[in-house]
Amino acid sequence: MLQNLSEDEPPQPESDAPDSKLMTEPTPSPDVSKFSDVLSMSEQDALRQQLAGCWNINPGLMNAQDLAVEVKVTVNPDRTVSSVKIVDQARYNSDTFFRAMADSALRAVQNPRCSPLRLPEDKYNLWRDM
Repeated sequence: MLQNLSEDEPPQPESDAPDSKLMTEPTPSPDVSKFSDVLSMSEQDALRQQLAGCWNINPGLMNAQDLAVEVKVTVNPDRTVSSVKIVDQARYNSDTFFRAMADSALRAVQNPRCSPLRLPEDKYNLWRDM
């Protein structure tokens, strides 16, 4: 009987178009600009290189290459850092390895040797909050 039902059904057309529900992208947070949306690749590389020179990672830190620290940085018009905060405070308070990495990231961003930041002055309204 099941065989008869499957023979009577018309074949369903296959669609190459992806499901529209899967195509919706998350809306970015309006209050903080994404670093990659604000600066060009060369501007990002210059800033990354500048901060890498001020970032001292503890060589004994376990799995340091697997840790990623997200920080919110507020920058003054003269390109000096006004404030910097760790985004994931819950992990900061519970994970000692993450805390060590996060503290080193904070020190790098606030290091006087890395001030002022290498940012394009004409884009201040875009990068003042990163």
